[in-house]
Amino acid sequence: GAGRGAVLVSVAFNTQGRLQRGRAPTTEQAACLVPVYQGMSLLRQVGDRMEPVLLTAAPLGAEAPVWLGRGEDGELRELQEKLGADGFWMLDLSSLPSAPSPSTLGASSACWAKLRDRRLPPPAPLDLLAPDCAALLALANGMAQWHRSVRFCAKCGGVTEAHRGGLNRRCSACGSRFRPRVDPAMIVLVTWGERCLLGRKAAWPPQRFSALSGFVEFGESLEECVVREVREESGVAVDGASVRFVASQPWLFPRSLLLGFTAEAKHERIEVDREEMEDVRWFEASYLRAALADKDAADGFNIP
Repeated sequence: GAGRGAVLVSVAFNTQGRLQRGRAPTTEQAACLVPVYQGMSLLRQVGDRMEPVLLTAAPLGAEAPVWLGRGEDGELRELQEKLGADGFWMLDLSSLPSAPSPSTLGASSACWAKLRDRRLPPPAPLDLLAPDCAALLALANGMAQWHRSVRFCAKCGGVTEAHRGGLNRRCSACGSRFRPRVDPAMIVLVTWGERCLLGRKAAWPPQRFSALSGFVEFGESLEECVVREVREESGVAVDGASVRFVASQPWLFPRSLLLGFTAEAKHERIEVDREEMEDVRWFEASYLRAALADKDAADGFNIP
């Protein structure tokens, strides 16, 4: 279980109420616009960190802004106050023929970048952002992707339009409403004594490993998903009675809710599904602690 040498990390994308979502404002107010272009965010390098570049006005041709929430505390509130605004709105520029030059947006020192790319070595821009800023940009990208995917009504084929500040979409023909939905997925740290099970995909950078994960299938419980995914990817049988929920986090790449578990294996024999994984191994807890504490001395080992 988690108490036997598991490496515990803080939960990402959890603003703990510092970003208050809820209903969009009904009156015109100054706003922080969070620009998005086809999965990329507008970022600025500041020393060895990254920070989001926010706008106060939308360029011609931009979609109507979508409400994200209001910063109640910490760095998000500071961002609002810096711009004299009262809330964050996602500004999707993806319908433009190309990404607007940062200089035309008044941000000549900025650049467009994806928050994460599994094919590239760390650190990703996501890793260099303050935690609440990373959560805000991930939310903006997830909402932009969802709005682009629901352009037409699934019932009558009519054109849909952003409704209630973009919190949902409504069909202009039949009035049907569509709300953002998330795909539940699990990630599990499987243990065998003082070892845990990690795997890697062929497209990942060398020496990148992760706990096993997968999407919940229709009609399946979370616990069943844990047992099935581990068996399919590694051949390891999990003791269903040992499955324990740890924490959850939004994983808006593009729209998942990731639920974390621990579980104990029934045996240590591995049979890798080569269509899913390039490699699956048992790692000693002592090795993982040392590798994560001193990344320069870890033979390139890294986790997403």
